[in-house]
Amino acid sequence: FFLPALAAAIIGDINTRKALISPYGLMIALITALIIAPNIMWNINNDFATVTHTAANANLKGIPIHPLELLGFIGSQFIVFGPVSLLLLFCALRSALKGRLQTPSLWLTGFVLSPLLIISFEAFLSRANSNWAVTAYAAGSILSAHYLVQSWPRWGRLLIRAKVVVTAFCLSVILLALNPSLADTFGLSNSLKRLRGWPQTVELIERSYDAGHEGLSFTHIAVDNRRVFFNLNYYGLPETASLKIWRRTAHPQNQAELKHPLIEGTIGPVLIMAYFEDYTADLEADFERLAPLDPITLELGGGKTRCYNVWAGYGYKATPDRP
Repeated sequence: FFLPALAAAIIGDINTRKALISPYGLMIALITALIIAPNIMWNINNDFATVTHTAANANLKGIPIHPLELLGFIGSQFIVFGPVSLLLLFCALRSALKGRLQTPSLWLTGFVLSPLLIISFEAFLSRANSNWAVTAYAAGSILSAHYLVQSWPRWGRLLIRAKVVVTAFCLSVILLALNPSLADTFGLSNSLKRLRGWPQTVELIERSYDAGHEGLSFTHIAVDNRRVFFNLNYYGLPETASLKIWRRTAHPQNQAELKHPLIEGTIGPVLIMAYFEDYTADLEADFERLAPLDPITLELGGGKTRCYNVWAGYGYKATPDRP
């Protein structure tokens, strides 16, 4: 997202070119290289897993078109950047492209439009999560503030004072997150349900693990969702048992599947914790035997629950040709 905008600025603006070949520009390039070098080296040593995961997120199969996904993505940006901020950004982009703002603002538009246009195109072809465009709003914040102060200086000063209100709002959100009963009172349980009850979840899973199956001890615990894996890992489940992730596809799609997959040929029994409800047929295909156990359900407050379907799996044989 950054490089197309930077290339356009270099080609079209002499001041940008001069800045980049100055000692400060070279220093910035060196600092950037040092920051991203560990990421590049990690990818080289791990079969460019980041590229694989990004491609899986893009999910471009058959190149269909999804106009409703595009509309949904555009509409979601009013939540990501804020309705007033986004309308202000549209006005700023229009003014900058028409040359009504100072020259540097024109090049800021590239750093706003590059992510927005690329991800909008992806949403049209497949799908796009609303937060994928967040990189547009670093430059977008600067451009919007410049436009506001230059075009409506009185409103600009007023909005600067409004930071007190914004700060108070942010503090209230933190208060709600730290006080479950207060969040339930305001009907925000759904927003916080993924944060709650993980120590209790680990305790329930440990009980199932310690019980074993048909007189045999479980050799591993396997989950089917990376977020579940990392939450259980963070809250200490690997201290009790070997925690793995069942890989549904032929190739790893995320860090958990790359580093902690359930190894083919595992005899078991494996305690399987299934977050997804529509992968049962795939699980049955991957295990010689799959014995259902009592599901695990945990009340999270506010009428929300965390549920896992549970199986004892024997004879893991990964399906090699599943995309």
